[in-house]
Amino acid sequence: MKKFLLGALVLVSAFGFTSCKKDYNCVCRFNGVQVFSQKYEDISRSDANAKCNDNDNGTGQAWDCDIE
Repeated sequence: MKKFLLGALVLVSAFGFTSCKKDYNCVCRFNGVQVFSQKYEDISRSDANAKCNDNDNGTGQAWDCDIE
């Protein structure tokens, strides 16, 4: 019984540490108007967010990119 519980605990822990990969859309807007959109497939949310933030032009203007 102890071996079964230990095995179940290891299995549940392994699933808990895997990242959920999905499809995400990066939408960039300039002054509230959508000017760019890119789809990231089979990627974790944190990786998609990092790639999306790379699209920011860095000019300090009202350019905003977000994951949807």
